[in-house]
Amino acid sequence: MKVISFVTFPLMMLLIIVAFPLIRLMLTDKWIQSIPMFQILCIVGMFTPVNVANTEIFRSIGAGKIYFILQTLKRVVGLVFIFASVPFGLYPFLWAIATMSIVTYAMNLYCTSRYFGYKCSDQLRDILPNLLLTLSVGGITALAMQLFEGWPDIVQVLVATTLYGALFLLTAVALRMKTIGIVRSLLSRHN
Repeated sequence: MKVISFVTFPLMMLLIIVAFPLIRLMLTDKWIQSIPMFQILCIVGMFTPVNVANTEIFRSIGAGKIYFILQTLKRVVGLVFIFASVPFGLYPFLWAIATMSIVTYAMNLYCTSRYFGYKCSDQLRDILPNLLLTLSVGGITALAMQLFEGWPDIVQVLVATTLYGALFLLTAVALRMKTIGIVRSLLSRHN
């Protein structure tokens, strides 16, 4: 979970930050109204990989019954969220999906803790530093990007990406996060 959240959380946060200039640059002004929807779905994108990793544990060891029950429960919860939010419009529906991704992560936490001994506290200890770093660096980058408002979209995207990436990696190194070493060793094996 450490590596998954170390990679996924900052990438999704970066997409949230650069959504306006990136979509204007790639898809033109016609798509501006889709930007808030894209940003909400990036929150879902933060939790989808950790949710998948948690549920695939059950499949990988042949615990199909547990996997089936968990997936069924998550679908029922999902339907409740969908039916409860649809009458209120598109944005409440999207926020319900984002909330649902966090709720299903909590369900996955419980099940992996109960059946595999990967305690909730251990899993949260694995991802919370990455989430907190992501949110902190994201906030700083978003504030800094206000200085570049009105600049060409490509400049905004490049500056935000460079600033966010540098701040994230430098802070991870300064905090001596173990995940940076794991990622480095994984990348060196593939070169």
